[in-house]
Amino acid sequence: MSDKQRKTGLGTNAFFHPPTQPEAPPTEEETLLEPEAPAPAARRPAKKARQLPPQSERVKTTINLPSETLALLDALKINARRNRRKATYSDILDEAIRDLARKRGIKASEP
Repeated sequence: MSDKQRKTGLGTNAFFHPPTQPEAPPTEEETLLEPEAPAPAARRPAKKARQLPPQSERVKTTINLPSETLALLDALKINARRNRRKATYSDILDEAIRDLARKRGIKASEP
């Protein structure tokens, strides 16, 4: 037989090796004492959360758009993300609808 250690067919022994020294059972004194709590990791101070204006309740809806309009919506989303602004379809459509209503002189009705 060769003197090389076997590298294949070891099963779990290939990854998990048995402990080299057996652990001694804890003494009575060790079991009566409370274990020491690990020191908390040093944390960076939390950033102050940005105060967002209160938003009205959102309602989920479905719309049908021409493919050209959807392509424009995607382009607006990409542009907003490049400018590091929040960019969801809902946000873009909300802004666009409010701008169109303002342009046409339509005011939102209060619930």
